[in-house]
Amino acid sequence: SFNVHVKGSGSMGVSDVAGSPAVGSETPGTSYSLTSGTYAVSEDAHSGYTATFSGDCGSNGDITLTAGQNKICTITNNDIPPIIVPLAMLHVIKHVINDNSGTATASSFNVHVKGSGSMGVSDVAGSPAVGSETPGTSYSLMPNTYTVSEDVNSGYTASFSGDCDANGNISLVSGDSKTCTITNDDIAAIKIPPADGGTGTLHVIKTVINDNGGKAVASDAVVHVINGLGDVSGSPHVGVNSPGTAYTLSAGTYNVSENFFLGYTMTIRGDCAVNGDVVLASGDNKTCTITNNDIATIPPSTTVTPPPATTTSTVPVNCDICSRLTYDVYIINPDGSQRHTGTPWVKVTDRGNGVKRYSFEDTTLDPNNPLFDHNDSIIDVDYKDCKSVNFMFASSDASWKHQVRIKVSIDGIMQSDTLVSNDSKAVVGTSKLVNATTGVNTNLACLTAPAALKGKILLQIQQHGEAWYIRPSSGLRYYMKDGTVAYSMMRNFGLGITDKNLTAIPSVQTIDELKSSASVCSTNSSANKIKGSILLQVQQHGEAWYVDVGKCRSIYRKDGAAAYSLMRFLGLGITDADLAKLPIGQ
Repeated sequence: SFNVHVKGSGSMGVSDVAGSPAVGSETPGTSYSLTSGTYAVSEDAHSGYTATFSGDCGSNGDITLTAGQNKICTITNNDIPPIIVPLAMLHVIKHVINDNSGTATASSFNVHVKGSGSMGVSDVAGSPAVGSETPGTSYSLMPNTYTVSEDVNSGYTASFSGDCDANGNISLVSGDSKTCTITNDDIAAIKIPPADGGTGTLHVIKTVINDNGGKAVASDAVVHVINGLGDVSGSPHVGVNSPGTAYTLSAGTYNVSENFFLGYTMTIRGDCAVNGDVVLASGDNKTCTITNNDIATIPPSTTVTPPPATTTSTVPVNCDICSRLTYDVYIINPDGSQRHTGTPWVKVTDRGNGVKRYSFEDTTLDPNNPLFDHNDSIIDVDYKDCKSVNFMFASSDASWKHQVRIKVSIDGIMQSDTLVSNDSKAVVGTSKLVNATTGVNTNLACLTAPAALKGKILLQIQQHGEAWYIRPSSGLRYYMKDGTVAYSMMRNFGLGITDKNLTAIPSVQTIDELKSSASVCSTNSSANKIKGSILLQVQQHGEAWYVDVGKCRSIYRKDGAAAYSLMRFLGLGITDADLAKLPIGQ
């Protein structure tokens, strides 16, 4: 399995001698008749094994021969034990509340657990699964970050509790046993007043809160008021502070929304429901307020001394946005119900050459009903140019018209929601080119650092030497404000490792020893695979070790001060412009 070389050295040159290379051979081995001189014995790299030299060869395989000598070199390969990371358990509970005449049960919902970061965004083994009340559905998973979600079920709100955050995200380390609960509560039916020909007034107020350094104003937002036919007269409109924008509308049901507002949270209050729905009766005078609050960013340090401007990292400018874009082509029925990609009401087929066909079922029929035929509206979408997609309206067998829209996301983060047509029946036989990246923050296409930076610490050489750690699993950067934060990162980002497997990774005791040591990245495949990672001793007390990217050697950090000192020493300088191209982890 091994390919062995004998090569000349010094005045002999560095070429293989006659008969070399040769496959490895146990005792008595392979013999070579050579002239007097110095030679080097070596072998091609073989992952999963260490290599040592013994016999008449030096530790690096060198050997000197004089006339008449008969010498023997032995190369011993020892297989490296795999690093086994103990699994974690995740329990997902589905709970349904029917206090508004809803009839769904836990099994009416389809629940997903998907990987995140280095795990990709695919369902894990056993996912998707139908929802299950306590004790829920259990998954044995590798330590990492995951996202719990469910397919859309109209008529119910969804909220996350337990160990998941509000968006369903959860981080697992070895030995964890965590529980996430998705609670669905049925939405009270909107009572539509009789069409009496009267009108009401709707005021839409836009409020922007900048308490974390934000600079946006109300007029930076684009606000929509829509009904089943699309935007009403006067909509869309730029946001306006109190008293807002007034709309005189026929009695009926409407929805208030806004285009994606990057860097801000969004809430809707007043007479609107939290999803923006509002019912106007004749003579009504109602007000809805959309509030945006800027999201806090990590403040820079002002006390750190800049590092010497020796080595500086650069980040490639071009990012492949097309590989990170995903699309949700969907329709809205006149009653406001929606049919989204990824649900049973939308069948997607690949027609080749970058074209996908979306076949919609707009009814509420059970998917097993023979009339559930996906023929109500058929649209072909050409994605050959990922930024400007071409809609081709093939046919419509529906009894009513649909509004057609497309949502664009980058790595699962929704960026834009664009109107394609207000009448799917009227446009049959035509096509329309849509700019799918209007309003999209294309910088988010770089939602991972280049491989060469993963696991490294970057220092802002144009500021005060602020330190950022690039997490290997996700490629996201995290700000190390001080020793407390640095140690917290080591604890939270750590991978579990047994004592036996830790001994397979060469270690050093001090920063000076690390600085003067030789790299083992090319000879220790186990250490090379996890370089830049933080390891926690699961069989002890969770002691934290960092595996250096350049040397592939581990070094123990007992506390925050030690962790921060190491991170500063290993820092690689980076400019503000290049740092801005790397995404920030939360």
